[in-house]
Amino acid sequence: MSLSVRGQPYKIPEYSLTGDLLAYLVCGLQYRYYSRGSLPPSTPVQLWFGEFIHGVMEEAYLEWKQSQRRKRFPWNWDPDIREIELRINQRLRTRGLNPPPRLFCPYDSSFNREGWCSDTNHPHRLIASERTEAAINTWGQHLFPLIDDPEVRLKGIREMPNYQPGISRCNYYGITGVIDVISSVNLQDAPSGNLILHYIHQNHELQQIITNLATTEYEIIIDYKGMRRPPTNDPTWQHHEWQILTYAWLRSQQPQSISIVAGIIFYLNELALSIEDLRELQKDIANN
Repeated sequence: MSLSVRGQPYKIPEYSLTGDLLAYLVCGLQYRYYSRGSLPPSTPVQLWFGEFIHGVMEEAYLEWKQSQRRKRFPWNWDPDIREIELRINQRLRTRGLNPPPRLFCPYDSSFNREGWCSDTNHPHRLIASERTEAAINTWGQHLFPLIDDPEVRLKGIREMPNYQPGISRCNYYGITGVIDVISSVNLQDAPSGNLILHYIHQNHELQQIITNLATTEYEIIIDYKGMRRPPTNDPTWQHHEWQILTYAWLRSQQPQSISIVAGIIFYLNELALSIEDLRELQKDIANN
């Protein structure tokens, strides 16, 4: 009696631009350890703050949406923003992400020891809190009214390049991504005095695209970065362009999507620069 051999299951591999491709381009060995070997990062400063600022902005938007009192800006750091910070920090701690020292004060006024801070006068408004306060009070009143969907998870497939039947793993591969914010704008009821729309409509190229649209509605893709703005000759600058364009392509594959006219990246760290950020900014300016 002959037994048949079960074939390999047909499974389309999925990749994330940020979690796979860009992480691999930074360091292939590091990508292997972190992404495939599940080794936790040894110095997760940027990882923690990136997750932190995303969580704070999303939570602030939800509170703005649900509370009439939150419609008024600016918000006070303590207690308005501070309550959000502590909730997000607690969520990150349950995932094993702890705030690095001298970046964020995780204690309330009842904590009577120094902990990771320089003294016992908790809570301290350290650099992470300065940036969350600046981000909400600078952009919240302009960004929140435009938000149609926060944290949109997208998937798409493409043909596998150089596919060889019987040799290649699969004839397609999947692309995944998470868009921080999709803003849906209707020209007929767009909020007046909105700084984001002002900048978009002042751009001649974008204004031509909007004028030639078949409808009065369009979308904007917005991404937050918990980092300094990279110099234009740095590979990271191009990587961020790839990211926003990939998100636009993924969004365009969805049946309910409408025309995407712009992608905007907010480098939130530059709202409150550290001493090291200022030094790097000086170098960038000196090098044009």
